[in-house]
Amino acid sequence: MTLKEWFQKHKSLDMRMKLAEKADSTVGYLNQLAYTPKKASVSMCAALYSASVELTPGEVIFPEDERPDIAEVFSTKQQHEEESKAA
Repeated sequence: MTLKEWFQKHKSLDMRMKLAEKADSTVGYLNQLAYTPKKASVSMCAALYSASVELTPGEVIFPEDERPDIAEVFSTKQQHEEESKAA
């Protein structure tokens, strides 16, 4: 799931503020990432992943989805799927 898709599912400002806070960012910056050509850094992708796992475990922002151009840097999606199967 991308940040934009997560925003489409979670439209409340409260949820977006929680995500931004946990990702050490602001809602304004996350809006830029979701709705403009601006791309999240590797560290921001990791922060969004961690924050979304904590807030909405069933709807995770995977770095590989957010930045497919650098997907080889990440292995979170595969690890998450393996952990889900094991649980």
